Amino acid sequence: MHNGETSLEAQQRILEVFKSIPVNEHALIVTHGNIMSLLLNHFDKQFGFDEWKALKNPDLYAIDEALQVKHITI
Repeated sequence: MHNGETSLEAQQRILEVFKSIPVNEHALIVTHGNIMSLLLNHFDKQFGFDEWKALKNPDLYAIDEALQVKHITI
């Protein structure tokens, strides 16, 4: 797409949002699957294309204080 956002640019954008959350605060980030996958991939390099394809709608993940990713079954 001409002048579109790359995955790296999108990942940097969502990371800025994540980093803006004050330490020891709880927050809920609601987004679409691509942005969520890019955020999760930053913290868990095993989260890739196959995991993106397997996302449900809705799907819920937690990133804890140790920056560990956990899938939450709903």
